[in-house]
Amino acid sequence: MKGYNILEELYVSIGHRTMACVLVLENGYEITGTHCIDMIDLINEDRWKQKAFHAAYDKYIEMKNAVDRQVLFDYLPERSELYVK
Repeated sequence: MKGYNILEELYVSIGHRTMACVLVLENGYEITGTHCIDMIDLINEDRWKQKAFHAAYDKYIEMKNAVDRQVLFDYLPERSELYVK
């Protein structure tokens, strides 16, 4: 869908144990997901980024599905038009 494609992924460490991922969309929106680092993941920074990306991507999919549903409902006829005899 136009304007909702991901242009870039940005990563930033917040404090000592949190990684944030920001997805920048074509239309200028930014979606942020965070992941609190587990002790077992402490040495693997790529895994931090991966989990933060998945958190942001899940929010992106929710937003994209909501926009798709809205577009679909905009094209459906009103209920009153469906029941006209």
